[in-house]
Amino acid sequence: MFVKGESAEISCSGNYPGSKFTFYRDGKIIKSELAPKIHNMVTFTPSEISAGHYWCEYIESMDGRERTSPESERVGISVLDPLQKATISVKPDFLVFVRGESAEISCAGNYPGSNFSLYRDGELITSQPALENNHTAIFTPLEIRAGNYSCNYKKHVDGREFISPVSDRVGISVWGPLQNPNIYLQSDSEVFVRGESAVISCSGNYPGSNFFFFRDCEFIRSQTAPEYSHTATFNLSEIIAGNYTCFYISNIEGREFTSPESNRMGIFVWDSLQKPNISMKPDFRWFVRGESAEISCSGNYPGSNFSLYRDGEFITTQPAPENINTAIFIPSEIMAGNYTCTYTAYLDGRRFASPESERLGISERASWTREQTSGITLGIVTALVITVFILGFCVRKRGKQNSRIMERNVPMGGGPQNSSVTYATVRIVPRSMPPADAEIIYANLAIGKRNEEGREADEEDGAVYATVRV
Repeated sequence: MFVKGESAEISCSGNYPGSKFTFYRDGKIIKSELAPKIHNMVTFTPSEISAGHYWCEYIESMDGRERTSPESERVGISVLDPLQKATISVKPDFLVFVRGESAEISCAGNYPGSNFSLYRDGELITSQPALENNHTAIFTPLEIRAGNYSCNYKKHVDGREFISPVSDRVGISVWGPLQNPNIYLQSDSEVFVRGESAVISCSGNYPGSNFFFFRDCEFIRSQTAPEYSHTATFNLSEIIAGNYTCFYISNIEGREFTSPESNRMGIFVWDSLQKPNISMKPDFRWFVRGESAEISCSGNYPGSNFSLYRDGEFITTQPAPENINTAIFIPSEIMAGNYTCTYTAYLDGRRFASPESERLGISERASWTREQTSGITLGIVTALVITVFILGFCVRKRGKQNSRIMERNVPMGGGPQNSSVTYATVRIVPRSMPPADAEIIYANLAIGKRNEEGREADEEDGAVYATVRV
């Protein structure tokens, strides 16, 4: 049994040296050759053996007479097509894998039922026969490893083993698997108030990957990390409550790999702390030194911690009861200034601070001392004395004038006449609030006439007015 292209030596021997040997294939002479005088055998070496039945005979010359030997036994030679170079392939048709992946490596030849061998970097890994009517063997290693893979196959025909040439090499690269991405906030808390922004990062183990960002399983956006960075950063102008996840895709030597999904990161969003309301009880805007008042500050989160300020300087702080959103401050003495308040609240462990309230302006006046009160009383009494003196003087003067008039105007017979009455009105009007350093009282004195009928005198009747300043 030979394969096409092989050569072989065919020998024919007899018992007479120097004989002439003739070779036949399928009854046709293919070679005749004279053996050396001292040899009784001739070897025929065709350049390429051909299939057929071979035999030989020889002719002996003795004393001028030729004798032909019987034909030798026939030797049947089969010639097969040569075993072609094995073909190796990988399924899936990748040359890049990640650690832990498996693949099918196929090796094919041109003779069914052959025995195939798989090599990595020239070292035998395993051998496997193909099915009787199949030209291909499929190798399925539990885990693909990096290296140059090749294969060949053997075929046994009529007891002879034929070996194919080794296949071309297939280089396989193996990378580390894409790890679970890590999603995290660029802050220490997962609690926000409405309107706040946030920065969320997603990182993997391959730089330059394309990251995909989700909230409650709905796609938000994607972003490619810088070429030498493992992390993509998402800037959210306003954070929304939900469960955030991410994954990433890396392209390695032309093959695209997808990572598992990250763990879920829950984000909670609360209403923002509203501007607090500040109020005072009693609802005055000025007080006398030494007086007290209640200052209330309220927000929109019960149990908050409230702080009170005067002219921007901290005065005190006070927590509201657990279910109350108002704190009441009772300073021992109210002082002039612009009062404001703020409050802080802890939401799921994060501290939030409110804006500052509107300003509540309070004025303070000094309280009247005993000396000031005595002075006012003395001033009033002095004013009254002066008023009485002026009244007496005016009444006397007016009486003399009336007497002279009556003497001139009394008719003969002396009938009764209407008498006139002189009256005085005193008004003491203090200012709304005297300044601390002033002790001035104003008294307005109006002197007029009222006749007996109760009619108030006109200006023409000669009313007298006086103003006294003490």
